[in-house]
Amino acid sequence: MLYCMHLKRFPLTRKGIVMTFFTKYVHPVIVLFASIIFWGLSVLVQKFSERRVILIYSYIAPRSDTKHLVDKLQKSCVSGDIVVVSRAEIATDVTSPNLDHVAFVAYGSIRHALYSLFARVVITTHGIPVFSPNAKYIFLWHGIPLKSINWAFRKSTRIPYYKRIALLRLHFFEKNIVVVSPSRLYSLLLAYSFRLYNAYFLEVGHPRYDYLATSPKDLSDVFSHCADCQFIASSDKRVILYLPTFRDNALGEDGFHEYLSTVRTLSKICSSVGFTLLSVPHPFLSVFFGNRDYIQVGDRAFVFSPRALDPYDLFSVSDILITDYSSVFFDFLYLGKPIIFYVPDLEEYSKERGFFLEPFDVWTPGPKVRNPEELRRVLEELSAGVDPYACKRKVFREIFLTYADQDSTERIVRLIKDFLG
Repeated sequence: MLYCMHLKRFPLTRKGIVMTFFTKYVHPVIVLFASIIFWGLSVLVQKFSERRVILIYSYIAPRSDTKHLVDKLQKSCVSGDIVVVSRAEIATDVTSPNLDHVAFVAYGSIRHALYSLFARVVITTHGIPVFSPNAKYIFLWHGIPLKSINWAFRKSTRIPYYKRIALLRLHFFEKNIVVVSPSRLYSLLLAYSFRLYNAYFLEVGHPRYDYLATSPKDLSDVFSHCADCQFIASSDKRVILYLPTFRDNALGEDGFHEYLSTVRTLSKICSSVGFTLLSVPHPFLSVFFGNRDYIQVGDRAFVFSPRALDPYDLFSVSDILITDYSSVFFDFLYLGKPIIFYVPDLEEYSKERGFFLEPFDVWTPGPKVRNPEELRRVLEELSAGVDPYACKRKVFREIFLTYADQDSTERIVRLIKDFLG
């Protein structure tokens, strides 16, 4: 059944019993009826309206995939209104001069609901949108799943209640979904993790790889819009980019300070070998920056607000990537540069979250370091030209990014035009 799923256990008190009843019986009915009403309204609106809306779900502002796609859509003069939906009010954070004729709306707002009724094409990189029977959906998923996601969890009970409802909704509209993929292996991984066995997989590459091919190649170009950051561009030409994975249990202030502590530890090692360390945390942590564009953690370590800088702008100017379990390393493979996996909590993370692709050592084309001293040794070897994982990275790029070239965005734009008619 649609709503027969794992539920959070509430204590056996009066309030707990009421919450259990609401969660198990009332909430699914509310969601079901709300969805039916929305579906009916969208069919009615689109029957009598010629308006065409392209709805693009983003986090803070158009980044990587969505940024390059929006620019291309505008240059192609598509016959539809482009609307970017964000989880925060981001109108003041958009710095691209090419986005003047794009509407920005907050996720869950009335404007979001109204635009959704007119949407003919819906594009998402994160999360599962509200579905309409007449709309076409394009999934530009933000990463290749290294760690367990959705139905790929070892135990299905790990999937939150609200996400199960969203995932099960997918099956009603599978034939309206196009999943954009850079390779056959990626298609198989996404099909399994979302159980999208009847969706259409379009293996044409992602816009973010086009974006990497044209992204700034010099630090001064990256920080051209930030006068306060210019001294960083002139400080050093050897750069390490640190991008850790998103962690559900590290979204609060304590998690942010723990992240800064890790950056501080890594920066001491990187600085001693002659590197500047740059990092951008997950967008959910942007609230802790206030009005600041960046935080200087050490003499040669800078953490940038996700509102101020797209981490993909730093790919081309970075010599090495340090990550832990983030799927971002698959995208970094596009550039062929060294990748280091800093995993001091590997056993704990494997037990708590688990991996979709395992063993971890096999699916990670770079040295695995467990402490700062191991990191120092690996950085010294790379500085001396010793790169034992170069061949493995090349093989992984061919397997995971088979169709990544500079024409992926153009192919997706043609698809959108076909959907709009």
